[in-house]
Amino acid sequence: MTRPLPEPGPPAPRRVLIIDDEVDFALSVGDILESHGVPAEMVYLALVESKFEGKAVSRGAGGYWQLMPGTARSLGLRVDRGVDERFDPVRSTEAAAQYLKTLYERYQSWPLTLAAYNAGEPNVSRAVRKHKTLDFWKLYGKKALPSTTRHYVPKVLAAIRTARDIESCDPP
Repeated sequence: MTRPLPEPGPPAPRRVLIIDDEVDFALSVGDILESHGVPAEMVYLALVESKFEGKAVSRGAGGYWQLMPGTARSLGLRVDRGVDERFDPVRSTEAAAQYLKTLYERYQSWPLTLAAYNAGEPNVSRAVRKHKTLDFWKLYGKKALPSTTRHYVPKVLAAIRTARDIESCDPP
């Protein structure tokens, strides 16, 4: 049986920088996330999603946060032939923070928030209703969510835990 990882929480990194070489831009992602009430360490979601590659594209999703076009538009980003703001580091981070906050307000659980970010709200809501639980790990055990989502959430939580462990190490 898989042991649950702790919910994300302190200590959070104060500053995580994403550097976009094309526009010589450094962005304090943690500050943007926190300004929306999202823990700064949720930046590691972007590590899992895109490996911090701002131009990453996969199955229609794009940018650091791998937002789908419809989701991006619903969050106020412009996505059309002329402009795709999913690739704008500031606008996409603001949108991802807004989306994560909305999902967290709905599910009151970071693991379920991450599951909904990955699989979509309808899939997570259906699993929650069917199994009458807001516990991601119970849904995980019942295989109530898509396989990719069951693997995705632990990857993000592991990235957060690894970052915490690294931050707690004293340099030699």
